[in-house]
Amino acid sequence: MQPEEFLKKVRQRSGLDTNEEARRAVDAVFGALRARISHGGGDNVADQLPKELRELWESGLVEHLMRSITGVERMDLHEFLARVQNAAHLANIDHAEAVTRAVFMTMREQITHGAQQAIANQLPEDIRAIWLASAPEAGAPPSGLYGTERIGPAAASVYRTDDQIAEDVRELLETSDEIDEERIDVHVQQGKVTLRGVVRTSGEWEAAGRVAAQTLGAREIENELTVVEEL
Repeated sequence: MQPEEFLKKVRQRSGLDTNEEARRAVDAVFGALRARISHGGGDNVADQLPKELRELWESGLVEHLMRSITGVERMDLHEFLARVQNAAHLANIDHAEAVTRAVFMTMREQITHGAQQAIANQLPEDIRAIWLASAPEAGAPPSGLYGTERIGPAAASVYRTDDQIAEDVRELLETSDEIDEERIDVHVQQGKVTLRGVVRTSGEWEAAGRVAAQTLGAREIENELTVVEEL
């Protein structure tokens, strides 16, 4: 996974507006997690990250070296989230939790199952619960514009606004070779995507619903498109 894709996934999953905010959020979660796991465990994670993200993970060099001597910092979930909130300049603890879940999920798409389990084993029960709950959907192949695993209604760790979802649905429709999106209107309310307008064929009707369902955070697709063959 390239760093740009990693940051985009974190941004979309946490409701952040820009990649710079996502980068700051990743740095904040990395810092808190790095402080909570062993020196060797951190090195194992770093080895599996792309170069730019590996540099973020290793940015606290003095802290990294001291931890090899003094051991991990003890912190519970509230202390972990407060650290993320302060470092990422977030408004509240709830957003810090959303950001943490987003980074955890995207990390788990990047690192091996063994490294995931090794991290879980070093976390206290309350932080471990979020780590384990932030798993990518099992068994889903990469799909969609962003090369991510498909996110369905059960993905509670996706935090996105209706406007963000609608924008991405339109972008997916525009980039699909199967669909003429000019006569398709996209409406999103509380994560439910409704497609209205007309298409030329039943195949185009099916493709529009399928493509919209690939959007991160889309919880339901209502395909109200009408097939009009002579457009």
